[in-house]
Amino acid sequence: MLGYVVHAALLEASNGFAAMERAVEETLDERSARLFRKTEYLNIIGNVSPMIGLFGTVVGMILLFAEIHAADTFPGARIVADRIAIALITTFWGLAVAIPALSIYAVFRNRIDVLTAECTLASEHLLSVFKPGAAHSPGAGAIQAPPAASPVA
Repeated sequence: MLGYVVHAALLEASNGFAAMERAVEETLDERSARLFRKTEYLNIIGNVSPMIGLFGTVVGMILLFAEIHAADTFPGARIVADRIAIALITTFWGLAVAIPALSIYAVFRNRIDVLTAECTLASEHLLSVFKPGAAHSPGAGAIQAPPAASPVA
């Protein structure tokens, strides 16, 4: 990510430091959005799973009340337990899927935020040498050429 961001900034170097800063911001936004899109499936699964569980709960209760209506009396314990089991099992599985999905999504989301913040700081540090008015000693950090070999007589 850092290489991509610095590359985008360096492509704008001829347009000035402000253009480089804009390129950093735009590239960071684009790259972090790309990472967020990859984790969004976990968020969708985590939010839809309880609704599917609730749907099963409603189906189980409808089946129970339909059984009560058809029997004209309260049905036996086995029938009641079967219908309530349908309701509770679907609720259980909806939550069993949602809780880990949302937990993992939160971990990934926070990791992407940290990665983006670290990349922002690193790119600002790397590109500070291009900032107008920044105090830089000539040749600091520059790669020195090896001394010329003396001719052998």
